[in-house]
Amino acid sequence: MKAGVLTVSPGGFEKALEDALQRCGENIFTSKSPVLMCGMVGSNRGWREVKYLSCPATASSISEGCLRFNSSLSGRPITIVPGVCTLSNINKQPDVMRGEETQVIGELLETRDKDVRDEEVRVFCLPGTHSKWVISRGNRIESLQTAMTGELFSILSRHSILAGSIAAEDEDNINAVSTSDEDAGFIESLSTVAPLHALFSARTRDLFSGGGEARIRACAINRGWLSGTLIALELREAFAWLSSLLPLDTHPQLQVSIIGAGPLAERYAKAIKHLGLAEPIVAAPHAAARGLIIVGRMLGTIPSPLPPPSTTTITDRKIASSIAPFVSSSPLLTTSHLNVKTMHQQRYAQLTKCLTVCPIIAILRGLDPNNAAEIGLSLYKAGVRVIEVPLNSPVRPLDSIRNLLSAFLHLPKDERPVIGAGTVLSVDDVMNVVAAGGEVALSPNTDTDVIQAARVAGLPFFPGVATATEALSALKSGASGLKLFPCTAISISTVEAFKAILPRGTPLLAVGGVGASNGVSYLSAGCIGLGVGSAIFEPGLTPNEVGNKAVKLLKSLSLLNELT
Repeated sequence: MKAGVLTVSPGGFEKALEDALQRCGENIFTSKSPVLMCGMVGSNRGWREVKYLSCPATASSISEGCLRFNSSLSGRPITIVPGVCTLSNINKQPDVMRGEETQVIGELLETRDKDVRDEEVRVFCLPGTHSKWVISRGNRIESLQTAMTGELFSILSRHSILAGSIAAEDEDNINAVSTSDEDAGFIESLSTVAPLHALFSARTRDLFSGGGEARIRACAINRGWLSGTLIALELREAFAWLSSLLPLDTHPQLQVSIIGAGPLAERYAKAIKHLGLAEPIVAAPHAAARGLIIVGRMLGTIPSPLPPPSTTTITDRKIASSIAPFVSSSPLLTTSHLNVKTMHQQRYAQLTKCLTVCPIIAILRGLDPNNAAEIGLSLYKAGVRVIEVPLNSPVRPLDSIRNLLSAFLHLPKDERPVIGAGTVLSVDDVMNVVAAGGEVALSPNTDTDVIQAARVAGLPFFPGVATATEALSALKSGASGLKLFPCTAISISTVEAFKAILPRGTPLLAVGGVGASNGVSYLSAGCIGLGVGSAIFEPGLTPNEVGNKAVKLLKSLSLLNELT
């Protein structure tokens, strides 16, 4: 159950927070894990009120305006981000937002390590119960405007005369799955010139539908019709406001970044494009989390990006110069002047430590970035400490890596799992993994250029090998260890023979067909890790189902008692 601000009794926020953290699982959070919050938790109805900052507001001023204190219950450090206000708007009245400013900062600055161009203007639309429209210039939030579109939809569809003409089935909000009739009603309503009359048309369409199947279709059309009428009204108001501040002759290529998810964001994008008002772009997910990370870095709560590593010890200057910018842009590396050798040593040490705790590498091929954090936390709760996202996953694997890394930033560095990439086949792949913050890389084959690029980046790399020749060649090129792939084609006696000819202490991973029936044999033969895919994860499984499968596998390998 998600507890909103208004459901928490006075004085109950500390307990509500600790209960929420506890539900994530034991050992996920410590009493020292900092918590960053934004939104209504900082309102006069929230935990502690944080005063609004007046526009223009920047990530820096928002960070300076944060309220910081320790929870009286747990002692953990708490940070609450302030909201943003404008004291004069199109109606010469104040306007405010809480939480949306963090989303805008997350979308505006996530990929930038310095201020954007001073005069770069961007427009953001944040659909919801109270939709927000935000204008930024450079790195400053300059103005905002609110529309009560979502709340009006809820009131009209539930508590007005239109309610009976909207709900052939009960709809919670306009995030409902659209039928073809609902979509048709939505598109048709966008062109209406008399919105108040259009609203009542939902009633008359029902009255003259004739009942039965025709009425069910009429209600579906009305759901889309009501949604489209209100959204079109909001858009016309918003663009009238935008035109008053951003004359179209100076901003002819206006784009609108829609910060939201699912059918609602898609519906706004469709409406903006249909009406020819601007070019809509749906932003990447988790803008609020990205914004909190930026604020946390500025406050020192979350580590800052790493400067370009020293390449003085790197012999291949060509690869070094090409990969250094990607290392320096990685958003989740701690601030330090480490050279790549030290970076590799630290990452390698954390990897071997995690595999000592649990020798399973969870291979999440087909992972949805939107579910990555919850899947990762569920695996961590089950005991898994190394996670691989193959780059041939069909849905934005690098975003999944970023989201997995972000999910564990609350933990001390030495307690975090290792998050990496599989199916790393090229130097470009190595660059992309490093830029995403990946901490280990694996491939199904042995490619000297790829191995050397990973070494230059300080990234532990395990190429796939099946013969002694491949194994020795990979190690000579700088591989951190070897991935026996597919391990089902390599007998246990072959693994033991490999151990006899390889340098002492060479780490081996068994991947490709390993599971409950043969995992113990590979571990006994000297492998330090088992790469496991479908035995733990398949697309479509819930986080709980993935965690349960991991626990079941660990039990079958007689590892669960050791972990607990």
